[in-house]
Amino acid sequence: MTSAWLIAVSALFGLGLLGGVAYLLRVDWLRRRAESHYRGLFENSFDAVFVLDRQNLIVDANPRAVALAGQARATLLTWNLAQLRNLLGDYGAQVDLSGLDIQGVVRSAVSFPSTHGAPRTLEICATRTPGGGCQLALREITEARQYEQTLRNKAETLQAIIDAAPAEIAVVDQQGIIRQVNHAWRGAMTAEKDAGVGRAYRTVREADDYDSVGEGLASILAGKVSLFDREYAITRRSGIRWYRMLVAPLPDGAVVMHVETTDQHFTAALLEKTNETLQAIIEGSPLPILALSRDGQVTSWNASAAILFGWPADEILGRRVPWGWPLPVGERSEETVRTKSGGQVEVRSWTRELHGGYVRICEDLTETKRLERQLQQSQKMEAVGQLAGGVSHEFSNLLTVILGFGHVLMSELQDGSSHQANATEVVRAAERGAGLTRQLLALGRRQVVEPRAIQLNDSVRSVERMLERVIGEQIHWRSELDVAVPQIFADPGQVEQVILNLALNAKDAMPSGGALTVRTAGPEPLPSGRVTGDFVRLTVLDEGAGMSEEVKAQIFDPFFTTKAPGQGTGLGLAVVYGILKKCGGEIGVLSQPGEGTRFDVYFPAWRSTVAERPRTAAGVGRRGSEMILVLEDEAGVRELLRDSLERRGYRVLTAATFAEARALFDKHGRETSLLLTDVIVPQGNVGEMAREFERRQPGLRVVYMSGYPESVLEQQRITGAFLPKPFTPGELADRLRAVLDGGR
Repeated sequence: MTSAWLIAVSALFGLGLLGGVAYLLRVDWLRRRAESHYRGLFENSFDAVFVLDRQNLIVDANPRAVALAGQARATLLTWNLAQLRNLLGDYGAQVDLSGLDIQGVVRSAVSFPSTHGAPRTLEICATRTPGGGCQLALREITEARQYEQTLRNKAETLQAIIDAAPAEIAVVDQQGIIRQVNHAWRGAMTAEKDAGVGRAYRTVREADDYDSVGEGLASILAGKVSLFDREYAITRRSGIRWYRMLVAPLPDGAVVMHVETTDQHFTAALLEKTNETLQAIIEGSPLPILALSRDGQVTSWNASAAILFGWPADEILGRRVPWGWPLPVGERSEETVRTKSGGQVEVRSWTRELHGGYVRICEDLTETKRLERQLQQSQKMEAVGQLAGGVSHEFSNLLTVILGFGHVLMSELQDGSSHQANATEVVRAAERGAGLTRQLLALGRRQVVEPRAIQLNDSVRSVERMLERVIGEQIHWRSELDVAVPQIFADPGQVEQVILNLALNAKDAMPSGGALTVRTAGPEPLPSGRVTGDFVRLTVLDEGAGMSEEVKAQIFDPFFTTKAPGQGTGLGLAVVYGILKKCGGEIGVLSQPGEGTRFDVYFPAWRSTVAERPRTAAGVGRRGSEMILVLEDEAGVRELLRDSLERRGYRVLTAATFAEARALFDKHGRETSLLLTDVIVPQGNVGEMAREFERRQPGLRVVYMSGYPESVLEQQRITGAFLPKPFTPGELADRLRAVLDGGR
């Protein structure tokens, strides 16, 4: 029993001893493995590692430390801490291990110049080892420090740039927390502690419509958009302030920039309003205004331009100007421009260079030029009229003598004799001359209108004889006169002028020749029905080029003509229209391009209720016995007056000058019943003389005679009875008798 127990105890003891040995062996293996691992780390470390014992003697150094010291490892293992400090020269004192026992770890950095002059920086980490020694790990961080400095410099530069920016800038992190701001932001956020840094963006920044602004920032932080740009308003007591918000992503957040655009916003609104005002002014301008690009394309076209030139804006914008290119710049120009309808307008233009193009302002000179031509024509007609009036006055004096003595001869010669026939032809020639005189006065618009019953066919024949040498051999005149037409009531001279103007107009319409047909017909009513009653129609037809509707609408306008400048007055048809309007007639026109033209003229037919001025036959006239004082500077006329009046029983005193007239009146004033005087007498005023004689002899009658129209009395400020030259002895006697008997 005892031996068995001993055997068992011995076995258990043996087993325990073996287990302890195994444990020790494992621990030793683990130690050696750890030392090998540590040694590998130690030997291969990028840091220079020195191991010191309690006496600060170097007991170990890795290859990096050997390289840093520049000594053999065996030599280095004989160094102490003081020698290691000497390795760093004057900078070795910066290695301070005084706090190592307290802190267990001491970190410091040593900077010193290298052999090539550039500064070097070592980071030293000292740790206490279990044996009371220490381990010094030296790491060169020169490049890291330089990189850190570069980053700091860049950050400071960026911050300076951001601070200098007028925009309010903030950097927020991924959670929307403000992490960095610039000076402008701080200046705007003075009411916020630390300008809101460290707080959520939405709790710092205000906006009238923050939801849309906040959604934009959230979209940037969520990576949904790469840029957010929005204008928003903030309503304050001072008014509405406008801002533009720009948000861009950063690797760990976003940058938010706010730019106040209040001034720009209101400037833009003002500019828009100004543009609208200017556009309204341009559109409402009575002057055509257009803008053009460099190559002449129309970029702006106002309503006046559309009206003047005919092209609406939607048809001309983007096209080149219709009247050619280039335009004169910086000066005023005048030109004739063709319109869309094919017509022409005369314009004066000013062109200025503006914003890489041109602006052109036009003035329509069409009417101005027309009025200028009218004025020139009127002045010319006035000059011609004055000349014609003077010629007709002198001619009237001659005709008065010829007519007067012709009638005297006819009255004294035996009826049916050859001499009387000759005298009759003289009188007829003088009467035709009187007609020419009326036409001369009509040319100067100075004729005396004397409507009476006349035969239209006779007027046509008279004009036909006059035009035989005028119309030329290429024009074939054809008369188709109705012998049964009634008389018309009109001034003979004006009727002939109507026929003459229409005939000459037809001649001009046929430069290559053709037939000119004149017809008379009637009585018949007016086609328009404007006036009831009978009218006699005069038709003038030509085989010319005809007229368009546009031309027909203007043919009766004064000074309108389709002829080249200098080849027509534009007055012919206007005069015809005026004559017919005054006499109660009417005119119509039918024409088509290429089909000739037809004018229908309607004269009022003679009605017995119209009082015609009586015409005294040759050699007949009412008689009298009164004394008449005659003042006439033309000897022939003066002699005719004396002879004609004495033949009818009057006592006649004749004077050629004012002095002679005054001398005779001084002697015979009490016996003188009537003063017969020419309106225009040299070296005096007959009106003043007549008023003087009337004051001296109350009841004295005065009759003025002239080859000028009766309007000459108004020009001379004369009132009284008027007798136009030329006249027959019978007309003279009847007129004086009527005045002496109390008429005008």
